[in-house]
Amino acid sequence: MQLKVLEDMGDSLFPRWDITLDLCIKSYLDIFITHNSISDKDITEIVEYDIVCELSMFNEYSEIYMIFNLYTQVYKDTYIAILTELFLNDMIDFYITDKPQQPTLSHYKENKYEAWIYFRDNFICKERFNAEDFCDTSWENPNQWSKYNINAILTPKGTQYFDEILSPRFYKKYKDLEVEIDSKGNIVRWIGEINR
Repeated sequence: MQLKVLEDMGDSLFPRWDITLDLCIKSYLDIFITHNSISDKDITEIVEYDIVCELSMFNEYSEIYMIFNLYTQVYKDTYIAILTELFLNDMIDFYITDKPQQPTLSHYKENKYEAWIYFRDNFICKERFNAEDFCDTSWENPNQWSKYNINAILTPKGTQYFDEILSPRFYKKYKDLEVEIDSKGNIVRWIGEINR
């Protein structure tokens, strides 16, 4: 099957993805790294695009696990670097589901960087985004955090960045690129080009 990387500006990656390929391919990044022109910088940009794009598709919130679609242990450091940059630059924020009295993560501690380190160490590094707990929680109880009680949001600044900078740049770069994949998840060939 042939899959376009993007069909339109603001699209998610591989919009016509066949879910049967999920059995063979753990992350879209495993597809991209087979292209001989994809660099580490490109992988970082792809992760950033995927995170911000997922958040842009939801008006008020995203299920937290959606921004970890491409995540595998191989790309853990890339994920942490991108999420750090997005959070510290006020592009994204995190909040506790159904607890409007709780501050968002960016307002949880007086020092935003300390709040991030606390969240990174307890949520991302411990992969709590895969946890299935439905319990109530607070920022003070990281052992109860899960994909059901912690969520992410794209800030107004993040929305503007996606709409005006990231999405147009990414679309221009990948609009002419397709990949052919067989039913076993093997990359047959790349079609088209990356517009640099």
